[in-house]
Amino acid sequence: MARQPEVKVKFSIFNKEFNEGIDKISKESATLRKEFKLQEEQLKANGTTSERFEAKLSHLTKQHQLAGDKVKATASQLAKAKAAYGENSNEARKLNDVLLGYKTTQQKLENQLTSTKNEQMRYKKAMQDVKRIMEVTETSTEDLAQALGPEIAQAIDKGTASTKQLENAFRKVSKSAVGTEADIHQVKKVLAKLDDGSSIKSIRKDLDKLGKSADEAKGSVKGLGSEIGGLVGGLAAGLGIGAAIGQSIDAADLKAKIDLTFEVPESAKKDIYKLVRNVESYGVDAEAALEGVRKQWALNKKASDTTNEAVIKGAATITKLYGGIDFNELIQETNEIGAALKISNNEALGLVDALLQGGFPPEQLDIIAEYGTQLQLAGYKAEEIQNIFAAGVDLKSWNIDNLLDGIKEGRIKMAEFGAGTDKATRQIIDGAGLSIDKFEEWGAAITKGGDEGQVAMLEATKALMGVKDETARNELGVKMFGR
Repeated sequence: MARQPEVKVKFSIFNKEFNEGIDKISKESATLRKEFKLQEEQLKANGTTSERFEAKLSHLTKQHQLAGDKVKATASQLAKAKAAYGENSNEARKLNDVLLGYKTTQQKLENQLTSTKNEQMRYKKAMQDVKRIMEVTETSTEDLAQALGPEIAQAIDKGTASTKQLENAFRKVSKSAVGTEADIHQVKKVLAKLDDGSSIKSIRKDLDKLGKSADEAKGSVKGLGSEIGGLVGGLAAGLGIGAAIGQSIDAADLKAKIDLTFEVPESAKKDIYKLVRNVESYGVDAEAALEGVRKQWALNKKASDTTNEAVIKGAATITKLYGGIDFNELIQETNEIGAALKISNNEALGLVDALLQGGFPPEQLDIIAEYGTQLQLAGYKAEEIQNIFAAGVDLKSWNIDNLLDGIKEGRIKMAEFGAGTDKATRQIIDGAGLSIDKFEEWGAAITKGGDEGQVAMLEATKALMGVKDETARNELGVKMFGR
């Protein structure tokens, strides 16, 4: 036992150059994150969606490279430790744990890169679809504004519309053109003929045929087919899409649309009709109400009608109470939050409502699922994640990005303690009156992640907050959180 401190010191000396190298990479990574946050804020003001995708991909690529550098450096150090201390030594085990943590981080960044590239491709395809339908129908931005609202039309024109907004815009135009949700894919196939050199006139004729086919197939549904046929005929004749959609919406019967778009028993359709009308009473547009209800049923086919109805009513209430919230977007975000945090839609909606009551910005609801996924993977539970977001509200000057970056940076810095601490860090820990062994133990647990890592992170934070000497507490805080 008397030799243990000596071994600890030797291992710290052994890791000195390695720790310095890792610290340098961590600082470079932190600088990149800060630069990216600044770039994000700048692009929010005047950047296009394409520019935002490019910025994110560039940032993730650089972070992935740095994560790879950490993996290479740690693998090399592990090999040296096995040679110096033995294959199954505690020193080798600690470095192996750190290596696993860095490999996990690298894989997560690789997954984020793949996901972001897929999202970018989806965005480009959605933008292409909207531009093509506008070109074929000779539709202007003014026509789109009449059909979709001025804000979305302007966003599409400036290139700032989101993928969801573009897909919703195309869906609404296509649905009005051919009369059924399933035919949207057929509309895309027709428009794709532009790639083969087909003329605009030819494309219009094909859309006309597609509309007539829909008319024949659905003609038994209260005459809706004839209205659709008239709409597509108008497209073929070159009428503006805004006017055509307006005519279709005015003529279409809500019950007929429910027959077309809901795969539910006849008895349930009456309840859905009442529910859509109920949502309208909250100030939601008729088409938006129908689409939101349809989306909830489509995303939750296994849920009971009672459960889906409760979610719809809750979403309608929230839409009415808080300005700037789109009913359809709220339904989508509720489902994404539920999936991200592994909770029910009703629980997700309750979380959203609680945050909004606390002052959470309505325009930032989309980040709950995005950051919630990261926190859930880090071992936090739904209630704890809600508290983290609520803490951001309590800061008064809201900045969830900084809050979550602090948590992320803290986990990275603390995980590095698992490989041993350098002389300067050991002096700071010792000066704060805390156990060096305990901090290295916490670091190893944080590297592993999960419940054990979460508990270790909380214990380390509590230990930091328990340091009475302000100078010592601040010095240790910088070592732990890099701030």
